[in-house]
Amino acid sequence: MPNLSLAALLLLTSALGGCSPTFNWREVRLEQSAVALLFPCKPDSQVRQVQLDGQALSMTLLGCSAGDANFALTYAKLAEGGSPDPVLARWRELTLGNLGAQDIRDLPYPLPGARSGPQSIRVGAAGRRPDGSSLVAQAFWFTQDHWIYQASVLAERPRSAEADTFFAGIRLP
Repeated sequence: MPNLSLAALLLLTSALGGCSPTFNWREVRLEQSAVALLFPCKPDSQVRQVQLDGQALSMTLLGCSAGDANFALTYAKLAEGGSPDPVLARWRELTLGNLGAQDIRDLPYPLPGARSGPQSIRVGAAGRRPDGSSLVAQAFWFTQDHWIYQASVLAERPRSAEADTFFAGIRLP
């Protein structure tokens, strides 16, 4: 009987260890576009004016760090009548270029409610931070109505399970 109690205690201890507060998932809703998603930590918000594919955009970045990974959702609203495909293609090109991305892997990633198109893909790549240290990048670009989005996870080592949770947690109205 003492072995059974010890085994139960060890099992409970390992289960509680798995409930690490490092990834404290919470739902975040975007007021402007009604998108909801899960973040593993409380995201900070920053807005910047950028030029992307000849368009002036007000981009909002929501991001946070958990474990050794950075999680972010960046989004902007396009002008009426503008096609999102060339903007998303340029955004993807700039993102991967800034990371010095290598070993790029593209996977189709249809998101329920998102517009299907050539840019609805999930990308995995090896890259470098500005300080030269290596990183693993996973990103996903998508569009709905006149909104364009980039969800990304950047980490020192692959964080596939957390990236899967982050990307799968995106819900469109």
